[in-house]
Amino acid sequence: MKSRPRSAISLALLTLWLLASATLAAPINDELVCKELKTALQGEGNLDTLRIKGVLVSELTTRFDSVDFDGDNVVDEATLSCSDSASAIPPDPCTFESQLSTGLHLSFSDDRLMAIRYKGQPYLIGIKIDPKSRMITRELFSIRKEGVHSMCTQQGKK
Repeated sequence: MKSRPRSAISLALLTLWLLASATLAAPINDELVCKELKTALQGEGNLDTLRIKGVLVSELTTRFDSVDFDGDNVVDEATLSCSDSASAIPPDPCTFESQLSTGLHLSFSDDRLMAIRYKGQPYLIGIKIDPKSRMITRELFSIRKEGVHSMCTQQGKK
């Protein structure tokens, strides 16, 4: 009779552990992230507070030393290089490059790029400015084992 409460407790603990593991490993819902970041992507919020801090290795290149970009719990090598031009259309695009722990090499470019972390997950934000209307388009990208994927796009004036 004494083993019955122990086995019930063990079963309850195992169930809790399995639920917690499934919750932590569950992929982030793209639509939900886009909805939660909509205001910031439209220019009404402060994306700088979400910016991933890296190490400046040159005037135009930042290296990220401690970020798991593809979600496999292994740190990936990555750099973000951008032109320092203030023009609406920079002469050279920003380029994100990463050697993922899986062996995949990623190279992704956009007019302007920013690496952010939201709810523990890293993302890229591509930024384009229309020189005539001054409308800013921000596109949110996820980085996965298969590559960079567009999640959503928002427009704003800021």
